[in-house]
Amino acid sequence: MRLALVLAVLLSLAGCSKQKSEPSPSAERAPAAESTPAERASAAPPAPQPEPPELPTESDFEQEATEKITGSNLERELDQLERELIGR
Repeated sequence: MRLALVLAVLLSLAGCSKQKSEPSPSAERAPAAESTPAERASAAPPAPQPEPPELPTESDFEQEATEKITGSNLERELDQLERELIGR
């Protein structure tokens, strides 16, 4: 058991010590990405993300509902809402 553990550690260390002969893509881009402090200072900061629109809530429609729905037309309004929900 110990032999297998030691062997696994040695193999993982041997795999880590290998160096690639090809330069990494980030190393190729590094010289082009360098800029002087004056260029960094003059660069405009990124534009802030626009605020998402607020979603309507129950309280947004409460005033309209109390004015529109009365005791005499309650059944008719409920039927109309059901038809809208069903899609008829």
